[in-house]
Amino acid sequence: MKWDVLEIDLAYEGSAYPDARWTTDHSASSYGIPVLVIGAEAYGAWDYLPNGMVARAWLRVALKATGSEAFRSGELPAGW
Repeated sequence: MKWDVLEIDLAYEGSAYPDARWTTDHSASSYGIPVLVIGAEAYGAWDYLPNGMVARAWLRVALKATGSEAFRSGELPAGW
């Protein structure tokens, strides 16, 4: 999977963050490493979200819940 351009909508039923997206199209993303964007805030893999979860852990839950190919392939970029 190529990470230079990435945009994954992470909305799923019951999500704490229905507007979340995982993207490289944000100023906080660098070197093709995506960030988790919730509202106007961008989070790196080890940042804490408002609900107290680490962004990396929440992302994996969201990718699984949405049936994302990124989760099924097990191929996530370094750090995530």
